[in-house]
Amino acid sequence: MASKTINKLPLLVNLLIFILMITVAFLSETHAFNLSLIRIDSIDSPLFPKSLTKEERHKKLSRLTLTRARLLRTMAATASDNPNALRPPVYGVFSNFYVTQMRIGSQNYSPYLMLDSGCDDTWVQCEGCTNCFQIKGGSFKYRSSSTFSYLPCEHPLCVPKQCQNGHCTYAINYVKRTSISGVVSTDTFSFRTDGSVRAEPYKSFPNIAFGCGFDNRNVSFGDNAGPDNAIAGIFGLGPGQRSILWQLESQTNGLFSYCLPSWTTPYSTTAYLRFGNDAKAVMDSLRGVQRVRMVQGMSRYSITLIDISVNGKRLHLNPSLFRGKFAIDSGAPYTALLKDAYTIVRNEMVEYFQRRYSWRPLKDTGTYYDLCYNKFYRSGNYSLPTMSFQLDGATLFLKPENLFEEFSFGFCLIMLPIGNAGPGLLGAFQQSNFRFLYDVKALTLSFAPQNCQNN
Repeated sequence: MASKTINKLPLLVNLLIFILMITVAFLSETHAFNLSLIRIDSIDSPLFPKSLTKEERHKKLSRLTLTRARLLRTMAATASDNPNALRPPVYGVFSNFYVTQMRIGSQNYSPYLMLDSGCDDTWVQCEGCTNCFQIKGGSFKYRSSSTFSYLPCEHPLCVPKQCQNGHCTYAINYVKRTSISGVVSTDTFSFRTDGSVRAEPYKSFPNIAFGCGFDNRNVSFGDNAGPDNAIAGIFGLGPGQRSILWQLESQTNGLFSYCLPSWTTPYSTTAYLRFGNDAKAVMDSLRGVQRVRMVQGMSRYSITLIDISVNGKRLHLNPSLFRGKFAIDSGAPYTALLKDAYTIVRNEMVEYFQRRYSWRPLKDTGTYYDLCYNKFYRSGNYSLPTMSFQLDGATLFLKPENLFEEFSFGFCLIMLPIGNAGPGLLGAFQQSNFRFLYDVKALTLSFAPQNCQNN
């Protein structure tokens, strides 16, 4: 009898190991998922401006950055003192920089949505709208989805209590007389996974609250407005309670991260928005991780900027200039600095090139950038300056490729000045080849350098 028991031990051990492996795989997948991010000027994007030159694309994206900064200032000025209040944000849907895709409902409606980390609400245009914008592939056919329902007025996510016929409603006003209104609804959302744990490439989550838009006025998502527009709405990842981040808290744990590829990488390079354990595990694997506190009470994710250095030289800017408000905004194409700070940074850059190479900036390039140099300057040996942002307890070191871009006429510093009322923005161009991890529960932002191609 003893020998028979001993002979069975290897089989039992192997079975236990197999069960343990399956359990670990299941648990790790349960609390992690990711979304692909597509830059709007990528050839993979439904908004790729095929008819524009490189200079024209940059000019357009510069306008988006400045518009976004002005909108953030409007939001800050109108924010409520109640941290638990859900405030419909004021922002321009055309000013975001990344789109993503998912499935909604039992019929697997697969729209492109613009990602906005400053917007709480996710919404799509629904079939039967009275005022509509054109969408390639059509609006969401909610009547055909067996999992669709309206959110009742007494639901905890119906905040503020705006109701009609017992259903929760919403209304958002945007710039340029753009407005969205409709019924807050619920349906199943399915997100693509990397397929590493099981064959099914999507993870589904029932009863996700989102806006079903029936009155959508003056909506335009860029150059592809009209029948070629493939954007159906907004994917909200803001800090508010109706954000996907909090609705899927059991999965995300208030964590999300991304790593944006450099603009010198191929346009088809894919970035991923990672949540939960997936986000934390990638950050934990990196060296040189730094962490800063996020500013409380802001409608966007903001940190404290203390000073700036150019090529190792500290500029000793007045900290009160930034007022502690510097938004981390992947939806802004470029970094925008308060005018007084930008002027000092620009002057230091001009002195750097003049002192080392006797280069003089171009006076007029037809772009939004006011610090550009002739391409003939780059024929010899040279080195471009670096820049550092001194934050509250950390330093973000930017290499030249995070600062300058080449054009047909030469190269430019890819930063913009905005009014001193701010806020300043750390845009996508300067965030490239860094991984950022947002811990919304702990109110911390972690970052570390990483090669972000296909990350």
